[in-house]
Amino acid sequence: MTQARKVAVIVGSLRRDSTNRKIAQALSALAPAGLELEIVEIADLPLYNEDLEGGDAPAAWTRFREQVRAADAVLFVTPEYTARFPAASRTRSTSARGLTGPRCGAASRPRS
Repeated sequence: MTQARKVAVIVGSLRRDSTNRKIAQALSALAPAGLELEIVEIADLPLYNEDLEGGDAPAAWTRFREQVRAADAVLFVTPEYTARFPAASRTRSTSARGLTGPRCGAASRPRS
């Protein structure tokens, strides 16, 4: 028996009744056996501030990073505004900045 694959789903709209959230929920309900989609909440994430990295990182960042790190894949379900991601999505992707290593598919990068 194969292990279920986990997908972290990040909804780029903060509205409770957004179309994007409804799509993410529908995808989760329609996922085949062996595929688990979990919505990772972003509304409580503070704006990214590199000075807070390390021991002083907000608890919401830690929770967000742990959920993303535990996933086998990440799916963004997000609106588009003038051919760009909305601010909520951009800020949250920056909050994931500390994610590196074999489960993240990203190498450490030098700080500027």
